[in-house]
Amino acid sequence: MTREYESLKTVLRTIEAKKDLNKDNIIKKIQEELKKQNQDLYQEWEKGNFDVNHVFDIYPYEKWTLLIIAAENGYKKTVGFLIGAKADVNVRDKSGYTALHFAAYTEIVEVLLKEGAKVNAVDKDGKTPLDHAKSQDVVKALLDAGGGSFVKARNKAKIAGGVTGLLGTAIAVALFTTGTITAQLTPIVIAVVAVTAAALVVGCATYALLKPSTKVDGAEKPSAALINGQQAPT
Repeated sequence: MTREYESLKTVLRTIEAKKDLNKDNIIKKIQEELKKQNQDLYQEWEKGNFDVNHVFDIYPYEKWTLLIIAAENGYKKTVGFLIGAKADVNVRDKSGYTALHFAAYTEIVEVLLKEGAKVNAVDKDGKTPLDHAKSQDVVKALLDAGGGSFVKARNKAKIAGGVTGLLGTAIAVALFTTGTITAQLTPIVIAVVAVTAAALVVGCATYALLKPSTKVDGAEKPSAALINGQQAPT
């Protein structure tokens, strides 16, 4: 971790412990702590007018907001008050990650979802927060919030790896939750998931090649929805 990241993490950890914290004073208190910890970051933020959604240079090729760092480290109170101070829960870093991609604690995930975090947000690799989830509780919270929306996210994924990760996670969670998987069966389950994902990709490709054309004499055939006077969803 870089010095910049550690400075911001220390500041937010200190803020989390304060008893008089609220949405109206959180920015001021972060300013005061950051000025003690890292003058360079303080001056950078000052140039950005202490915007709650300011993206800090913390890695050579990455910038994170205060909300992302607080969410990653499980600072629930700080997350809540930052959102109360108008922090955008869907701000992305250069890799396309939102705070929900980084949230490692169920209570943080629940707060972000309640405040409008997009459960099917896709990063530059075509992965949703579900693909990055590391605990069963977080996976369950994301699945409960996402429902069928993950199908849409999968279809919009930029790479096939997003499909494999999404499908594999969903199957594994279902089996582990019911106690079906044992240590001896894990290799078999992995193989089944891989084959199923491959079949899904091949099936989609085959359908794309074989689906009938809707064009007649150079004109596109109107859909049933348009015939009925309804506009088809985009």
